[in-house]
Amino acid sequence: MSRQPLRASVQKAAATAAIAVGLVAGGVGIASAATSGSTSPTPPPAGAHAGPGMDRDGARGTVTAVTPTSITITGFGGTATTYTISSSTTFTKGSSPATASDVTVGARVDLQLTAVGSTTVASVRIDVPRIGGTVTAVNGNTITIIDEEGFWRTVSVSSSTTYAKGGSAASLADVTVGQMIRAEGSIAANHTTLDATSVNIGKPAAGQMAPGGAPRFGGPGGMDRRGA
Repeated sequence: MSRQPLRASVQKAAATAAIAVGLVAGGVGIASAATSGSTSPTPPPAGAHAGPGMDRDGARGTVTAVTPTSITITGFGGTATTYTISSSTTFTKGSSPATASDVTVGARVDLQLTAVGSTTVASVRIDVPRIGGTVTAVNGNTITIIDEEGFWRTVSVSSSTTYAKGGSAASLADVTVGQMIRAEGSIAANHTTLDATSVNIGKPAAGQMAPGGAPRFGGPGGMDRRGA
């Protein structure tokens, strides 16, 4: 029997095996490349940069510069960002209407932007110091309250302080021991007393109660951990 056909068969089988190995290796390489590609990080969406200290469509911080057409604030991380104010920008101070002239350097503000990633301001809320809690004593023009954490705080009122109770006008005489109040105003020179411009008497609105039944009153230095 001739050895030539046998040699040819062996060579053909070896070639076929080599091709098979190559295909398998190539398949593994392709699969590996596909797997590697599928785990590449997805780039963040355009305009996803948030302003200092707040959400993508808002910013919070301290005013460091203000002009008729812009406001610059520094966030809690120390980053300063300038935003555009337009003729349609609205202003509030605490819970009352305000104007652009009420925005001053050093004020703490919350900005609502016109869209995600925008630098144009739709509204500006100027934070006003406020505290609240249950009245423990009323002595002349001084009201002492206890807040939800058990701290005693002092509220000083004057002839210009306004009062409200249940949506109606009230007076200092309506502030009695055991009442819940919220006071807004400015921090006194002693840094421990609030000079009240307004006092709201009564329980907070539904949904504004803290665990344990204590009132949630917010704002800078206040007690609302969810924000004012």
